[in-house]
Amino acid sequence: MSSLLLILFILQANIENLDEVTFFNQLTLECDGIIIDVQTEIEYQQAHLQSALFSPNKKSLNSFCDTLKRETILFVYCKYGDRSKTACSLLQKKGFHTIYQLENGIESVIQNKSFASFFEQIIAQ
Repeated sequence: MSSLLLILFILQANIENLDEVTFFNQLTLECDGIIIDVQTEIEYQQAHLQSALFSPNKKSLNSFCDTLKRETILFVYCKYGDRSKTACSLLQKKGFHTIYQLENGIESVIQNKSFASFFEQIIAQ
């Protein structure tokens, strides 16, 4: 039983769910990381990170990720955080080692008024 728990811990250890401040701090530290936006088309048109690669469905995410080395650092977000959790699980199964997920989505960034002046430089609306 303990070996099963250890395996489950190892599988989950490479996805980090980060709040908006920590996510952007980590993004500035990992200059060679790739940002993946898994919002719907409509959500993407409303707000997205300017340098993000848009991947609105599983097929496009799989196709894009098949071109990357598994050591590539990935930053993943959606509007509220649910879709990005699913995408991160897929990326983990594909063997990526370092995945950062914006815990409550891009909406948490937009709603966080204390960081609005900083984030408006990054978000295209």
